[in-house]
Amino acid sequence: MYGTLSVSLKRRVKMADYKGRCMKCQKEVGITGAEVVTTKNNRKMAKGTCGSGCGTTVCRFLPN
Repeated sequence: MYGTLSVSLKRRVKMADYKGRCMKCQKEVGITGAEVVTTKNNRKMAKGTCGSGCGTTVCRFLPN
């Protein structure tokens, strides 16, 4: 049930276009190197690394 996400669509976007919550920093940060990906259940999300420099993966689901 809690496996890895299947990525079927990738598209590069500009840095810090999206914001997400970093669980390590415990605050809302810009997503560095963001890619728009589609999960296996066809939900789009922005996925990249923490913009404050900790390097944690940050994700945010996008509206359809």
